[in-house]
Amino acid sequence: MSPTVRHHRRPQRALGVVMPLVPTSSDTEPALYYRHWPAEQPRATVVLLHGIGESSNLYHRLAFALAAEGISTYAIDQPGHGLSSGERGQAAPIAELAQAGARLIEHARTDFPLVVIGHSLGATAATVIADETLAAIDGLVISGGPLASWEPQGELELTPEALSADPFYVDQLINDPFGLPEPDLTVFFGQDLPAPWGRLTGPLPVKTIVLHGGDDPVVPVSVARSFAQIAGADLIVYPGIRHDLLNDVGHAEVAGDIVEFVLGLQE
Repeated sequence: MSPTVRHHRRPQRALGVVMPLVPTSSDTEPALYYRHWPAEQPRATVVLLHGIGESSNLYHRLAFALAAEGISTYAIDQPGHGLSSGERGQAAPIAELAQAGARLIEHARTDFPLVVIGHSLGATAATVIADETLAAIDGLVISGGPLASWEPQGELELTPEALSADPFYVDQLINDPFGLPEPDLTVFFGQDLPAPWGRLTGPLPVKTIVLHGGDDPVVPVSVARSFAQIAGADLIVYPGIRHDLLNDVGHAEVAGDIVEFVLGLQE
């Protein structure tokens, strides 16, 4: 009788390990989920806060690039997005997004440097976390951040193709089972938002880098430039890149700059 051969496959890691974020203080806290892409030999940690209408499901490519350099990634599903609870298609108040991010930061904390990456709406929440010290972090990366009170000129066109020129990502964005096809964008232009939405008066208390697409149709480069000057942050503008620069055709260059920033905090 021939011996039975069993092939033990490694777990599928492409979409990360999906986990619930356990409430810290009461049963009234929203049910939140996150994805974790661990580095085999970690030397830093990143917590990623995605933008409106997205989910953590879209960031596996960035997470793999970071893991290859020893950086573990935790990416939350913002309230109302992905697997997390909340009204679908509606962005939660910035303060709630910031509190959710702070919960994940505390959960992800290790002895290694911890950096928060905030993209678009997530960038605003991440800046609130840093400015109000809702959680201790070592660095902040702002990606495509609408970090000022501004009104778009004319109709704001947010088709997937307007956000990225990468056909792989555009296809993923359109077919993301956890995404929101028509999110409510009015939160971008509200007036009841906490600091630092257009009211940051001085440098942030942590080292910060601002990354922005030169062809961003959502947030003008001038907004990123003004914020970087006030926050005391370095600014990198990527010519020809659109709003979703973490997932645009220049994603490898952007990931490389993030790696350099994160690992540079250890020096």
